[in-house]
Amino acid sequence: NVVRRLRLIRPDVEDINPTDIAYVSSGYAPVLGRVVELVGRDWEAYSAINADLSVLTKSLVGVTRWKEDKRASKKNGRAEKSSIGKKIMIVYFIGGVSYMEIASMRFLSEQESFPYEIICVTTEITNGNYMMQNMR
Repeated sequence: NVVRRLRLIRPDVEDINPTDIAYVSSGYAPVLGRVVELVGRDWEAYSAINADLSVLTKSLVGVTRWKEDKRASKKNGRAEKSSIGKKIMIVYFIGGVSYMEIASMRFLSEQESFPYEIICVTTEITNGNYMMQNMR
């Protein structure tokens, strides 16, 4: 079950000192937020669950990882890390992303234990009202 494997429903989420992205929506972790978390924290766990994600949609997620080239960074003099000392993860959403998904990734990025600062790039920011209007 995808819901169980991705831990999407978390009724026991901490209110005082939250550490789980389910905090942003009072106990429900957005699917794409959880996928980004898996990619950032545990590549093997993401690879193992990737087949289960195809149950949701045929082309939900495409992930590419680049190896860091230390010689190029020294030669160009570019910084490898963000202003807060973390590597940067750029997440592209084609077709739109919800405010809740953005909030989950912002929360994740702020966690000291998460190794990346997340930058979201999207074609559209959506909410429930926008989606309902487009269904008419």
